[in-house]
Amino acid sequence: MVVTRLRLRDFRTYESAQVDLGERLTVVHGPNGAGKTNLLEGLYFGCTGRSCRTSNEREVVRFDAPAARVEVAGRDRDGEHELSVGFQPGEAKRFKVDGAPAERLIDAPHRPLVSVFLPDRLELVKGPPALRRAHLDQLVAALWPARASTRRAYSQALAQRNALISRVRAGGARSALAAWDLELARHGIALRDDRAAAVALLRDRFAVAAAELGVVSVRESPNTHTAFAFERVAAETELLGLEQPAGHSHTADASTLALEEREYAAVDLVAVPSEFSRRTFLDRGIPSERLGLHQYGFDPALFPPPEPDRNGRSRGLHVLFAGTAEPRKGLHYALRAWVESGAAARGTFTICGGFYPGYDSVLAEWLDHPSVTVHGFASDVGAVMRDHDVLVLPTIEEGSALVTYEAQASGCVPVVSDAAGARCEHMEDGLVHEAGNVAALTDHLGLLDRDPELLARLRERTLARRAELTWEQAGRDLEAIYRGLLAR
Repeated sequence: MVVTRLRLRDFRTYESAQVDLGERLTVVHGPNGAGKTNLLEGLYFGCTGRSCRTSNEREVVRFDAPAARVEVAGRDRDGEHELSVGFQPGEAKRFKVDGAPAERLIDAPHRPLVSVFLPDRLELVKGPPALRRAHLDQLVAALWPARASTRRAYSQALAQRNALISRVRAGGARSALAAWDLELARHGIALRDDRAAAVALLRDRFAVAAAELGVVSVRESPNTHTAFAFERVAAETELLGLEQPAGHSHTADASTLALEEREYAAVDLVAVPSEFSRRTFLDRGIPSERLGLHQYGFDPALFPPPEPDRNGRSRGLHVLFAGTAEPRKGLHYALRAWVESGAAARGTFTICGGFYPGYDSVLAEWLDHPSVTVHGFASDVGAVMRDHDVLVLPTIEEGSALVTYEAQASGCVPVVSDAAGARCEHMEDGLVHEAGNVAALTDHLGLLDRDPELLARLRERTLARRAELTWEQAGRDLEAIYRGLLAR
């Protein structure tokens, strides 16, 4: 709906006012204090039923007046329409749509889409993320009024769950907590999907508009090129006789691939987190000058270094696999290499994480080995890492696995494939093999088992690089990419 007329009564400084709006652009001008902002607020109030300037809406009622009223008239393809809001402090607002009472204007099918930019709107950029989430949720409600209830349902479930947690802390029963966890997750997933759908509608238009305005744009890609990821994971999953679940992040989806390829083409630069990832983009025709390399990191508060006396302990090799156990991560390669290396005779292999559907059956023979322990989820994975010698990650497709940064910070030597995107050099502060090369991985595990001095040296060099692997350093790297792009 396009607004054609605004009427105000006892709104802010206006005792009575009527404004007829132009067909396209309307400019409101006048000296300071003339009421320009009040007029815009009135228009917003009439379209949405709330103020864009204050949470204390008593302020919108003109001084000494008992109530305020705003009427907005407009038209769309169905004809003429009118929205009205009556507000008396201390009472519920009175909404009408085409003369009929309504609960809320935001649910009205003919409500005009409206966006306001005031100086304090800079908080959307400068302020906390909650403001941006709320703004996106308003867009969702404007685009699909029926989905406005999703945010309310999520907020209600969150409030109920938090209240229950407070009672549990005070000694109450925990029996209902699992049910509220599921309820919160259900509404949270719906809210996430609504937000993603709204962003998807804006992506292409935003990229085109940014290019027309000369605004530089960067697309941060956390993984390899999507086409490579889909193809590589599908082949590995099929090799193991498994099926990819529908909706899984690495199950091929033509619409997702098409969208991401449009984004790759539209932006000035694609930021990738590893050299392996960069090569997959080069292979798909993205020129090197449109690729920027950065890194991820770890939080030093969550991943402190190990105790200094750890190196003096005499024991077999303790190997850790941390993350979702799925074909993409190459756990089948790790377990085979572990058993064949001979290190399993006196060492341990721990798995922290859940299993991809059916994958545990494929691994059953190795999982039954006495040296292998399935730990499951670990609430403090840093503590588990500090008690192990090696992180093994023979992944076949990855951007730059966060777990490698966390392991290195914890003194866990990375034994990884070149696809893992780990920030380590072979035989300097880790051991790196070509993805899928089980023989090389077997040699690496056997070498560390037989040569504790090499293990100690690699660990020492790994810990010496802690400061280079933090999120703070990652931020500096990313800032350098943006500054370099702006300087072109």
